[in-house]
Amino acid sequence: MRAAFVHRACENDPEIGPEVLRLLLAHEDTRSFLDHPPELLRSAILSEEEFTGTWRFRVMRRLGAGGMGVVYEVHDRIRDDVVALKTVRQTGAADLYRLKREFRSLADVVHQNLVCLYELFVEDDRSYFTMEMVSGLSFVDYVRDTNSTRRFQDRLVPAFRQLVDGVSALHSHGKLHRDIKPSNVLVTAEGRVVILDFGLIAEPKPGDSGEATYVSGGTPAYMAPEEIAGGKPSEAGDWYSIGVTLYEALTGTSPFAGALTELLYRKVTIDPPSPAELVPDVPVDLNTICMGLLRRDPERRLSGPAALRQLARETAAPAVERALPVTRNTPFVGRESQLDVLKEAFQVVTSGNAAAVCVSGPSGIGKSALVRHFLAQITRLDNVVVLSGRCYENESVPYKALDGVVDALSRRLASIPQQHLVGLLPSDVGALTRVFPVLLQVHAIAAAQETQRPGNADPFALRRRAFDALRDLLGRVATRQPLVICIDDLQWADADSAVLLEELHRRPNAPTMLTLLSFRSEEIASKAFLRTLLERTGRDSWSAVSLDPLSEYEAETMIRSLLPLDSMLTGDDRRRMTTEAGGSPFVLEQLARYAGVLRPEPHHAPTFAEMFAARLDAIPAEARRFLDTLAICGRPMESDLVCDAAGVARERQSLIAMLRASRFIRSSGSSERIETYHDRIRDVLAADIAADEVRRTHRRVAQALVDRRSDDCEALFEHYRGAGSGDCRTVTAFR
Repeated sequence: MRAAFVHRACENDPEIGPEVLRLLLAHEDTRSFLDHPPELLRSAILSEEEFTGTWRFRVMRRLGAGGMGVVYEVHDRIRDDVVALKTVRQTGAADLYRLKREFRSLADVVHQNLVCLYELFVEDDRSYFTMEMVSGLSFVDYVRDTNSTRRFQDRLVPAFRQLVDGVSALHSHGKLHRDIKPSNVLVTAEGRVVILDFGLIAEPKPGDSGEATYVSGGTPAYMAPEEIAGGKPSEAGDWYSIGVTLYEALTGTSPFAGALTELLYRKVTIDPPSPAELVPDVPVDLNTICMGLLRRDPERRLSGPAALRQLARETAAPAVERALPVTRNTPFVGRESQLDVLKEAFQVVTSGNAAAVCVSGPSGIGKSALVRHFLAQITRLDNVVVLSGRCYENESVPYKALDGVVDALSRRLASIPQQHLVGLLPSDVGALTRVFPVLLQVHAIAAAQETQRPGNADPFALRRRAFDALRDLLGRVATRQPLVICIDDLQWADADSAVLLEELHRRPNAPTMLTLLSFRSEEIASKAFLRTLLERTGRDSWSAVSLDPLSEYEAETMIRSLLPLDSMLTGDDRRRMTTEAGGSPFVLEQLARYAGVLRPEPHHAPTFAEMFAARLDAIPAEARRFLDTLAICGRPMESDLVCDAAGVARERQSLIAMLRASRFIRSSGSSERIETYHDRIRDVLAADIAADEVRRTHRRVAQALVDRRSDDCEALFEHYRGAGSGDCRTVTAFR
């Protein structure tokens, strides 16, 4: 009945009918967490219910379950695609935190040997994320699923290289997997190795309390001896796990067996028999590599890259992603006037008042680097508390701008002895935890919440109380220590976040904290709340910082810092590179890394076109077609439309994620519309396409617009004209 009514009501606009039905279904399925009384929330926390799907995702089958999560194969009705969906086994505060951390840890890490994550959803009584659907055998089953006498060379060696490449990519981004084992490494029918399950992923760096914090766990049979003995996780621990996996692939058995206590004791005290002792035909190089990876002393343990160098056969040519690794310590230069603004704002806070700074600028100009450098300066003072968060465009999370900040706040409070939290917690903890349930992982907050029963309060009243409680909590933290909250990529915030930010800074009695908000200047025109923030600058201790290209001197200083000491580039070469970069830190870094790694002894300064051509050579053909099509479009376009025009039919989300993480493209206005990451990229791509292919691409884009019944008459006209067609009847048909 309802579908028929919507069809009749929308018969003059065929596109809007399905959208209205989708919104109605979503409305029925949405049950706000504000409507749940505490007893229902607690029952959800203790439950372990089967995921039955949503209005968007239809469950096809259950793929498997681990200690922390369950994975399903689902159909995405919006994208008409089959994806994998992971949800937590229980919905407690700690489980929610781990799920978000797993997703966000890989937000900027995309590699062909790592499973690609798509979207995160945090709802009232369930949380989950989607990822690419990978079908295949476990690493050991793949290697041993053949009677060929050459299985070690034909199957194991190529798969082992890919496994090392995937883990090396994680390490280059400062991440540890911590649960490498055969069941977490799949090999597809095409021979592609894919590493899965990042539930224990960690970043080996100090937390707010000064001590590194990790989630305990891991599979004992694959854990490194030093971690079993209580040592901190490290890259060497991942290489040990790979050694155990390699041992099983070579021999069909584990290096250690027996009851858990005996297994752990033997692993710490003795070395296992070598694979060659069990299987005589194991190649010498693989036997040596395996035992090197299993060394008990992490300082003497072989690393994955060193293992590849020891392989008897010549290793594959390095891909650009390996040749241009992530730079963990990119030097910071210049920006003195902008740093002065940030320092003045911090002085306002230390004198007992609230302050905020909006940091804006185009993509790749160095906004995040500026904020990181400033925070590094002030955190040298032991008493400064920094709560950092980031807005992720592919997340559906309540109050997403503050979500990461509250997560950081929960970690901070959990590290404080319970007796020291007295007087720090707000009076209305019940309302606060209803809106931000992750705070329940703080024992003192969970205990206080048990004594409060907000009941079925009006959702808007409950939200107001929660906002006031968060404001009160941050204010109390700020009275003990200088407090800084930092939110990156604010352009992806939701409307509720903008309201909450406004409430936190409402005068009088705003928390005496410094708020740093960074966002892309390209998004200001399309985001009203960003314009509102900028209009506020100049009053109430709000200020704005806008980043421009680096000066010639600053750019050359950065080039000198990035190039290796033995670089053969002359002073004139460096000056040509700074001119080529046009003051963009992003382009400078790319040029320097290309000159220093791919071309250790260049005869001349590389151009952007040379560097970019090398990167293009390393991406799949369909990714190149996609980029060429996007460059010819010349404006932000829907990614699915570009895929249609480029002939990309499968694994579209993985392709988009790879290009976005590699900084070939970026979203524009919304996560659905994309454009080249930098204008230089578009110019280089367009200049390299033959005139005939340009016309054919315009024709394909025009046809894709027609097939989608687009009402963008200007785009249709431009692409028909670009195709050399004088027939614009299709354009006028949609007016």
